[in-house]
Amino acid sequence: MLKVNYLYCLLVVCLLLISCNGALLLPKGEKLYNGAKVKVKKKEKSWETDQLEAALPQAVLLPRKNKNLLWLRPRVGIYNVFHNEKKEKGFGNWVARGLGTPPVLFDSSIILNHHQRIKSVAANHGYFDLQVETKGWGLWRKKKLKHIVHLLEPAKQLASLEFPPDIGEVEHRLLELKKSSLLKLGDNYQLQDLNLERLRLTDSLRNEGWFYLSPDHLLFEADTMRADSSLHLRLRFKEDVTPVEKRRYRIEKIVIRPDHDSKSASDEGLQIVVIDSCKTFIFKELNLKKKLILDNIRFDCGEYFSNEKYRETLFRLLNLQYFKFVNIRYEDSSNADSLLVANILLTPAIPQKVEASFSGIFSPNLYFGAQSGVKWLHRNLLGSGEQMSVAWEGSMLRVNDEVDGKYWLYGSEAKVQMTLPQQIPLLRMRQKNALTATRFSLEHQVYFWKFDIDINEKLGIGLHRMDMKGSIIWKKNRLGTVTHELTPLGVSVKFSTLTQPGLKEQLLEEIPTDTTGDFLAFATYLELRPSYFFNYDNRLGKARDLSTFFRQGFTLRANGYRLPAAIAEAADLGRPVNFITETNYSQYLKLNEKMVLAWRLGVSAILPLTGKSYFYLFDQFAIGGASSVRAFSPRTVGPGTTALEEGNEAGGILGFTDHSGNILLLTSLELRRQLGKGWELATFIDAGNVWLVQAPSEEQTVGLFYFNKFYQELASGGGLGIRYNLGFFTLRLDVATPISKPYLPLGSRLIGQPGFGSFDLRWNFAFGYPF
Repeated sequence: MLKVNYLYCLLVVCLLLISCNGALLLPKGEKLYNGAKVKVKKKEKSWETDQLEAALPQAVLLPRKNKNLLWLRPRVGIYNVFHNEKKEKGFGNWVARGLGTPPVLFDSSIILNHHQRIKSVAANHGYFDLQVETKGWGLWRKKKLKHIVHLLEPAKQLASLEFPPDIGEVEHRLLELKKSSLLKLGDNYQLQDLNLERLRLTDSLRNEGWFYLSPDHLLFEADTMRADSSLHLRLRFKEDVTPVEKRRYRIEKIVIRPDHDSKSASDEGLQIVVIDSCKTFIFKELNLKKKLILDNIRFDCGEYFSNEKYRETLFRLLNLQYFKFVNIRYEDSSNADSLLVANILLTPAIPQKVEASFSGIFSPNLYFGAQSGVKWLHRNLLGSGEQMSVAWEGSMLRVNDEVDGKYWLYGSEAKVQMTLPQQIPLLRMRQKNALTATRFSLEHQVYFWKFDIDINEKLGIGLHRMDMKGSIIWKKNRLGTVTHELTPLGVSVKFSTLTQPGLKEQLLEEIPTDTTGDFLAFATYLELRPSYFFNYDNRLGKARDLSTFFRQGFTLRANGYRLPAAIAEAADLGRPVNFITETNYSQYLKLNEKMVLAWRLGVSAILPLTGKSYFYLFDQFAIGGASSVRAFSPRTVGPGTTALEEGNEAGGILGFTDHSGNILLLTSLELRRQLGKGWELATFIDAGNVWLVQAPSEEQTVGLFYFNKFYQELASGGGLGIRYNLGFFTLRLDVATPISKPYLPLGSRLIGQPGFGSFDLRWNFAFGYPF
């Protein structure tokens, strides 16, 4: 009986494997299409065919073969089993459409289509004399193709290039442009080179007044019938080209509509302001200065039309950051057949807006808190396109730590920012198609700790920083795919406040004997912070399978302290100079319509350039929390292998542990899958830590960074997350458990090893994605 059961199970498994192969239940005589390959054979080994061989696989890319997992095609098998052609609706077809995929069947027309595409691709690379041989094979009712391309002669080489004769103005200019042609005698024929040459010619002509001319009006004729491998090209205008395309146009008049509304077709009630015989404003309400608009129009009346000046005008008007849409339409003048009227249509954006945000975070029995903010933006404060923003963001966090006790942590950040639509004259860049701006900002940031010392006494510590910045912003386009931000002027003032009278003076007196630099945080000092940041972000552009975000920053920091003379002389602090580098890299790979694989890497460091350097709390790095290594609480990891129980012994300020450092490494891998409308499930792994670049004292060297063992000191964790997208923000709940704990001894750091500890879950509730 037992043997019969084994045989029955084996039979069931075999049937399942056969059905998952995808060929089961196919009509008689039909086969699954399993893809095609292309191989090139040439008479002479010296023939250069690398570019052709790289391009030919694209010719046989369609139809796409049936996807398989190893040798199985489970989705095709599901479709074949459940699909019912007689019933459009029903459970079977629902399963077939939802879990399965229709099979791609082999057909003889596939071979014919491949042959046509192969010959077309080969001709585009200069190979006109060839033969295509096709072989097919396959088992289990599958069909795979192999195309062998026999080249009978080498690629055609350009022997002569002929342009239209000099019979008119446009033909004369074409002959002049021939001298800088991209097509060189002796080069192999490439269709792509011909297209680029047509584009170069028409782009040059359009910059000189030929408004209606386009690459489609030019045609290259190739003579490929020569006995040798030479090729002769002749450029001519197509038969349907009229004198309109060959005519040169000037700008007669410029009409500017600064408050254009595409929904309104009536001009009733509009004001007409004539600047001169050339420029006219037509508007209902104009809040922006007319001179500012005129200064950013790069073409003028009487000039020939220029496509380059047209694009530059678009970019400059967009750079004002006041208009939502900018459009320039040209129409023929009624006064002459060689004149154009330029209509500049400008649609203003909403001049003012207010934004508010709120988020929360908690971990059971450890901490809970909330964060909120408000921002006011005005796009045209002084009438010249200036952007003024005032923002405030506040947070509070209640911590119940076994080591540090219970305390409240409050944060506040207030910022005033003014952005001018252009750079100051001395620092103007020469990039014509770039969006540039000058930005000034004033910011106040404070962290305030409130400790419960006993029932009747509480201690409050506040660390403040005020920043003043003057920056130059350069954007490649309005989306900000590439952004440069240079801050030559950056000044910070840092100071502290304490609620206990006289305590600050006592702490400052400890600075000369303090080897950790913790008490220096209570001093007041001035800091210079010139910086440069580079951003690359293509996530806001057109949809793509792979999106990338990259941010690189460099900051030079030099500071001087304001201390009582006796303390300054005893401490001998000097003038610390530090170099800060910050790197953040993220990639988002779209696996299918519902799944995205996201990965990030963050590397940051504060490096001392002078012998005596201390690192302020605002600048140091920490690990843990809802957007970091989610299996650990905020600021509870590191530096290095620092143990959680050693906080008081490590000399932290007033006894609370400071798990921060000046080198940070953080990485995460997250698989996100949509579950339905708004819902998303995520599986993730995080790893990271912080380290020190110099020991706080000769006796205390724990936490230093070493290249040969930093990977052994990474804190890591993994878990699951559920997200819900409300449109304007995303709710996120992640639960994670530690995989490695760097503060444990070697041999106990990884999960499952002796001494690792019990299974521990960390809950993180937050708003937005972690990266």
